[in-house]
Amino acid sequence: MLEPEELLRAWPSWQKSSADKVLSSPAWRMDVSFARQRDRLTIDHAENADEIYLKVSLDDIEHVLGVRDSERYHDLHLIWSRKDALDKNIVLALIEKECGALFVLIEHVFGRDLKINGLAKGPSKGLRTAFKTSAYSFSIDLTSEMRLSLGDISYLDPKHDSIRAMTRTARADYAAITLDESALKDIEVGDVIPLGKDYLSKAIWNLEGFAENEVHVVSAEESSLRFADFADDTLPEVKSSASMLLVDNDNVLAEGELYDLGGVPCFKLTRIHS
Repeated sequence: MLEPEELLRAWPSWQKSSADKVLSSPAWRMDVSFARQRDRLTIDHAENADEIYLKVSLDDIEHVLGVRDSERYHDLHLIWSRKDALDKNIVLALIEKECGALFVLIEHVFGRDLKINGLAKGPSKGLRTAFKTSAYSFSIDLTSEMRLSLGDISYLDPKHDSIRAMTRTARADYAAITLDESALKDIEVGDVIPLGKDYLSKAIWNLEGFAENEVHVVSAEESSLRFADFADDTLPEVKSSASMLLVDNDNVLAEGELYDLGGVPCFKLTRIHS
């Protein structure tokens, strides 16, 4: 059984996923320890948030940091609704005095030293990302290097509802059949292939297709399986299907149906594919 992160990396919709896709997921999170606090950082999807913009440097690379209101800021929080009417030097002084924990958080997240260079007139151009903990929130323009670092799939929480609810398709794989090339060419409508009385107990969910030169009897319809069932090892039982396919390396050779021959479940060919 795969670990949740391995399962997620192998999930079709997340294979070769971009950093931008990871960062846009509601399942993104980072456990953080800063200023004697432990918390969880997530992406803040709030739109049109009111911010005070600062010119900052992270290891000498310039950014514009958007600071959002928090009750933890005390005096800054009290004057937040009037901040635009106040002297900019007073606002900057309050930020430098009360936002120390936020700055430590930012240094922890990005692993870089932060320096305040003054107030900015507005947000920087280009793509910005907003983050939040239980008490603080901020936005910042990320370099491609920063986005790549934070956009790793390891930052997705496999227990998040958006991840657990993901589905992928699979076919019930009832039996592997030994047929050489000559026998495959000679199959006809009406041919019967015994599956065995215990074929269901050996049946599996096939997710990745079949190896070359392997012939299998599978369900004609695809089923939808949830990430949660893989993670919790609660996959549904493979059930019998009235309609079946004979496939070779993912090529459909024939269609057929479940057929009872003297009490033995069989696959009866009803249509041959050219």
